[in-house]
Amino acid sequence: MILYSESNYTEQRKKLNSFLGTPYTESVEGKIEVYKKFPEDLFQNIEFLELVYDLNNRAKRTEYHLKRYLPVMEKVSQDIKNELFKK
Repeated sequence: MILYSESNYTEQRKKLNSFLGTPYTESVEGKIEVYKKFPEDLFQNIEFLELVYDLNNRAKRTEYHLKRYLPVMEKVSQDIKNELFKK
């Protein structure tokens, strides 16, 4: 499951980058700034919108699991510390 999720995320990142324009640089007050020009029709592109929707769902699922399991993991960690430093 983890490998599938990681692979899927990598593919989504590549796809997201493909929607963004080629980066270009510009000198601004002696500093080099890197910019990307977004396609004008980006927010009308169904594939892009579906990708954003999928990434949003992934973030919500991750948040749900973190909120659910983080307290459990913290308790286990504290139990281990208590056991290790028991007098």
